[in-house]
This record gives sequence, C-alpha cells and structure tokens, in this order.
Amino acid sequence: MKAMKAICTLNEGNDFDPEVGEIVEVEDLYITRLWREGSEIDLEDKKRQGYFKPEEVILSMLKKGDVVEENYCHGLYKVL
Repeated sequence: MKAMKAICTLNEGNDFDPEVGEIVEVEDLYITRLWREGSEIDLEDKKRQGYFKPEEVILSMLKKGDVVEENYCHGLYKVL
C-alpha cells in the first residue's frame, strides 16, 4: 500500500499534536473515528466487541477525502 498523508484540520490545543495545516503520515495517527462523505464508518472489530479493527485494516479502508479523528479527539485530519 502506498503511504498516505493527511492534513490537520483541527487541533484541540495539545502542544504535542500537529498544528492546523501540518501534513502528517496517516500511519502515524491512532485513528479512533472515520467519516466518509459526512457518514461515520464503523471501526469496531466485530470479532472483538469493544475493540477497534486492527490498524492495518483501518488503514486499508482509507480513501482520499476521508476525515479521521486521532486518538479520541486530539485532532481531525483530512486524508490527502
């Protein structure tokens, strides 16, 4: 899979997180929510209730234009 990037669109004020406008590697994010065209995509692992799908599965789901939340609202990013 080609490495994807995302741009920070919202920072909740944490000094250790990227600033708005900063471009990051998608693989560096701990993705906790995903929206595509305004609809939230379920990231729960159906085999393990209460857990997220494995990281590689979530990363494989991403498409250009998706919006992801990093680590329970540390920030929002748009996939480039």
